[in-house]
Amino acid sequence: MSDVETLTARVLALAETQPAQPALATDGAGPRSYGWLANEVRGAAVALRALGVSPGTRVVMDATRDERYVIQLLAGWYVGASLVPLAPDLPVDTEAALLAQLGPYTDARTLHWRPQDRAERAAGPGKDDEAYIMFTSGSTGVPKGVRIGHGGLPRLFEEQARLFGTTAHTRAAWMLAGHFDASISDIGVALWSGATLVIWSGQEHGPSMLDFIESAALTQVDLPPSKLPALVERGLPPALETLVVGGEPAPPHALRAAARHVRVVNVYGPTETTVCASAQVIDPEHHADAASLGWPLPGVRFDVLDRELYISGHGVGLGYLDGGRGAFVQLPGGGPRAYRTGDLARAQSDGSYLFLGRCDRQVQLRGQRLELAEVESALLASSEVRAAVVLVLPAPAPHLVAFIEGDGDAASQAARSLQDWKRPATIHALEALPRLGNGKVDLATLAALPLGGTRSEVDAGPESDPLGRAWCRVLGITSACDDDDFFALGGDSVTALELSVEAARSGLAVEPEAVFSSPRLADLRGALTRGRTVSELRAEAAVEFPRLRLSAASTGRRGPGVLLTGATGMLGSQLLRRGYFGARPVFALVRGKDQEHATDRLVRQLGGALPSGVQVLRGDLGLERLGLSDEQLRALFGAVGEVVHSAGAVDLVRSCASLRPIHVTGTARVMKVAARLGARLHHVSTLSVFVESDLAPGVIGDDLALSDHHRIFGGYAQSKFLGEELARRYPFGGSLVRPGLLTADVHLPDGPLPPHQPRPLDQPRPLDQLSRVIRGVAALGTWPTHADQRAFDVTPVDRAARLLAGLLDSKDESPNRPVHLASPSAATGAQLFEAMDLEGVAVRKMAAWPPESLSTPACHAEAVDRAVALAALTARAHGTEMARTPRSGDLFLASDHRFHCATVASRFPGALPPVLTVEALRALVRHALGRSADVEVAP
Repeated sequence: MSDVETLTARVLALAETQPAQPALATDGAGPRSYGWLANEVRGAAVALRALGVSPGTRVVMDATRDERYVIQLLAGWYVGASLVPLAPDLPVDTEAALLAQLGPYTDARTLHWRPQDRAERAAGPGKDDEAYIMFTSGSTGVPKGVRIGHGGLPRLFEEQARLFGTTAHTRAAWMLAGHFDASISDIGVALWSGATLVIWSGQEHGPSMLDFIESAALTQVDLPPSKLPALVERGLPPALETLVVGGEPAPPHALRAAARHVRVVNVYGPTETTVCASAQVIDPEHHADAASLGWPLPGVRFDVLDRELYISGHGVGLGYLDGGRGAFVQLPGGGPRAYRTGDLARAQSDGSYLFLGRCDRQVQLRGQRLELAEVESALLASSEVRAAVVLVLPAPAPHLVAFIEGDGDAASQAARSLQDWKRPATIHALEALPRLGNGKVDLATLAALPLGGTRSEVDAGPESDPLGRAWCRVLGITSACDDDDFFALGGDSVTALELSVEAARSGLAVEPEAVFSSPRLADLRGALTRGRTVSELRAEAAVEFPRLRLSAASTGRRGPGVLLTGATGMLGSQLLRRGYFGARPVFALVRGKDQEHATDRLVRQLGGALPSGVQVLRGDLGLERLGLSDEQLRALFGAVGEVVHSAGAVDLVRSCASLRPIHVTGTARVMKVAARLGARLHHVSTLSVFVESDLAPGVIGDDLALSDHHRIFGGYAQSKFLGEELARRYPFGGSLVRPGLLTADVHLPDGPLPPHQPRPLDQPRPLDQLSRVIRGVAALGTWPTHADQRAFDVTPVDRAARLLAGLLDSKDESPNRPVHLASPSAATGAQLFEAMDLEGVAVRKMAAWPPESLSTPACHAEAVDRAVALAALTARAHGTEMARTPRSGDLFLASDHRFHCATVASRFPGALPPVLTVEALRALVRHALGRSADVEVAP
């Protein structure tokens, strides 16, 4: 039996030829070289031998996603062991059941070692020697241990590296759980190619998965398909070159959208066939909606017998720990040994294969494979549960539902033995499960049953309470109980917006943020929109202010430069792009993995090279002193005399608490730095602090102040009010700018608009509220007639940039005073409808609003835009009594108020927004829909 080259041997060889090449990197830690990794592997190998590990020994490892796991994986193969990664959070009983299947094993989860520069290496393994064991969800109710040999691993790494374009210059992500076999691919392909493996820790206070993809400057990412739409929506990071998806069918719209910018590879393969058996590089122009398995990898053969897919070739596993061989069979006619997948498939004329579903009850849930029988087995472990059936219901997002005969509370307690993602969202106790004539459970009847709990059930019929009816409608269920959890039933930020819309049909004011803070139906009943009083918010700010400890720096002689936060945002990038800082040196604070990545982010946002005089400072509002070193702060002192704080997050759904780190804590940190520099502070707030309140209709001027009894609605307006309460107390001068609804900047030629042209593919979709509403209306195809007479503000971002430039030139040393900026003449819904009609957007008017259908589109980006549009156009559909309508997201906040911008009119008249025409709105419609013409439309 010939030897097989292992990943360990490959890494050791690379350590000889490129010892300084980065091999590993972790968020929050510096890179580790191949030389360092080789010494650690040899040290761990010596420690394993000291435990008695020899070729063939099964070694249990802690599958936590970190450097230690990679080192132990390579060290285990160095000494010829078979590796058994176990999840660190397994329930005790489950772990005991898995270990009992192994036979003799060595537990290395607490292994300690010292680096070594040499160690005795075991002989290369044969192709049928056991490389690792992965436990998968088993159809018998107990997870199965799959034995994988060494033979398929080198071919897997080589073929995937070729498909992914992995080289020594690649920064490849490892973000999937270590106890799933896809991690073998993530680690192996990167290290086989001499690339850098960048590890996402996934810690609670660390970056989210999507933030990590951007901040770590990754070039290659293996992403769960469920995350792909969100990544496409926020925009693919500039460094990204290859995106790998697999484990379940990915949304075709998102695949095509991503493939227009980067290489997208869709992979398929059961654990039993060594991670991956087929793949497809997505063609963005011709990729079909049908779920494709792609083409078998070289050395892999697909056969479809009675519609079921069989896989043979070098990657087929050695079998199961329990010896069961029903899934590993000999193909008819003396064919090769194959794995019977249980997947239904069909061969295409081009040699690829389509996925048609499962022929058993194995499912993919949240990107992970699950046998429903495993969950049922856990429920039946309780003596008070006589029978149990678990189903996956698809709407609005796939979720588990259990039906039992017996005690529901006992079943809930039994479910605690399962990992979180395997637990049913709801458990329904029935007197008897429906059964067919042969005694088997009637699954179709179960799936059609009203879904309610055994407690306080809420029917979705016409006589039910309005909130319960809205809840059931947007979640796609027929009944609910008070203990039901909105997000456990598949809800998300989009359906939270839709719930606010649906509740408004009955005159209920449900803020989306309330759903996040009170996801249980019973709790949400007591959390309908009440807002927060100004006195409550001021008291909160008063507690925060003494903690600032502003250092009184000298303000006698200020430097000429500007420190800018929010440089990659809508307003910040406009200030830079149009050169409004003039000859002043500009220090732009930008988040990034390193200086190069931060600079690249800003260059990409600006659409070209950095303007002269602009220097990027890698920093973060989430860090003390904005992440700047003492040396950097010393360099800024004497160079910076003005701080423009335009960073923020415009989010209609998030709560005040979730936005506080950005708008409140972040503002406090900016104030500390500004004070240390002795600079004036120009803080950008929003007119939403007035219009998203219960302020009586009338004129809003610069000198208007809310009284303590007024209430502010929505997390965005509340957190911005808190931030400006801090900024108003800044003692060293500056301004407090409150713009209205910021939109794209439109410069119109004389006469009508020329024909439009498609927007370049690499130009990002604008995410300001008006653009989202326009795209959402286009997706809905409808417009409410009640909106025709409503008014909305349009404040072109360039006018806000002009105002800030004027304030920087001002010599006013007085404490911060509010400066309002909004259109003196608001636009109407009728004008916007006419502009869309002139642009050929097919939209029909409706008297009844909102539309009956709220089903979520397949494309995530379209779903978000449509939900924003529904919220924006629904708030005033059922009367104008402000206390009974949601305020967050309402587009027509200018219907009740006029804006008197006295300071701007007298001191900065060039910053006043123009009177808006239908032709100007047409240009904004083009901008929102991704069209361009001989009209300058700034992103």
